[in-house]
Amino acid sequence: MTLESGTLPARRRIPVLLLLLGVWTVPALISAAQSYFLLAAENQRSPMFRQILLQLPLWWYWVLATPVIAWVLRRWPLDRGVRVPSIAVHAVVATASALVHSALITWMSRMVAVLPAGETMPAFRTWFMGYLRSRFQFELLIYVLVALGLMAVTWYRRLQERDLAASRLEAQLSDAELRALKMQLHPHFLFNTLHAISVLIRQNPAAAQRTVTLLGDLLRSTLATAGVQVVTLREELTFLRRYLEIEEIRFEDRLRVRFEIDPALEECLVPNLILQPLVENAVRHAVEPSLAAGVVTVRARDDQGTLELAVLDDGPGVAGGPGGGNGIGLATTRARLEGLYGERGVLTLTPRDEGGLAVLVRIPLRRKAA
Repeated sequence: MTLESGTLPARRRIPVLLLLLGVWTVPALISAAQSYFLLAAENQRSPMFRQILLQLPLWWYWVLATPVIAWVLRRWPLDRGVRVPSIAVHAVVATASALVHSALITWMSRMVAVLPAGETMPAFRTWFMGYLRSRFQFELLIYVLVALGLMAVTWYRRLQERDLAASRLEAQLSDAELRALKMQLHPHFLFNTLHAISVLIRQNPAAAQRTVTLLGDLLRSTLATAGVQVVTLREELTFLRRYLEIEEIRFEDRLRVRFEIDPALEECLVPNLILQPLVENAVRHAVEPSLAAGVVTVRARDDQGTLELAVLDDGPGVAGGPGGGNGIGLATTRARLEGLYGERGVLTLTPRDEGGLAVLVRIPLRRKAA
């Protein structure tokens, strides 16, 4: 049971109930043994099973009280700084618990009490007040320990969830890096690049040398940022420009690239390798199939505290791409955005009025610390 669980599903209620029974049976058995040996030391014989039967209901009270305390902690948490209303609510609930438990103990004690001959049963109020005076601080202590235990379990679960989320992000980043390497070493891409180099060696040796250099730089950049979750927009664009420069050499005049980047946003943090698969899809589905020149635009702007990255093309749009726009890297990109930013990380594909496709990425605008 954690403070974030809310109403438990039916399949989990019985295991949780059995767990609580097991937890609270332990102090019941300890108390029973203690009572047995104390009575034996005073030459008062009482069977052990009788002490167990007396102690179990008193400690099993906390089996019912624990979910109530968990509910109170969810409504009035104590792990978000010192809040007087929350402390006051818990003080009232702890006091009420002490009163109820003391009344239960009084009632059970009167039911099983064996009085010496000639003695009369004390009044309920007298017995109750005696128990309350002797146990009040102990009852409050148990309430605090239960609350701390529930908070500790919740913190542990949150830590586990954060570790799991971090592991998933690392796996998704590794997948994105592998996709980038696969793109760079893809036989079709590599063949075209090497073919372009072989032609350029005769016609334009400088361009051939530049292409080889860029291809090596891409591989080195991918390996150098292995394991890095986020980079600055400037670093992301540096990698992207190298990739696009190779594509511009391959397609010559058929590929035109525009960058519309606000310089003030270049120090903003973006997921590593977020733009390359989007631009790759635009080149593959909008430029490569066409004989006419195609334009790919990369844009970044601040939309009221949200960083909007856009990759725009003038190709056939969603219908013209394989899978209706679900090209290479889009599924991974969506998963990484959700893992990094939750509901605030969004990727959308929208047909453009002038033709082509707009792929938009919206993430919280965060700048690199100075």
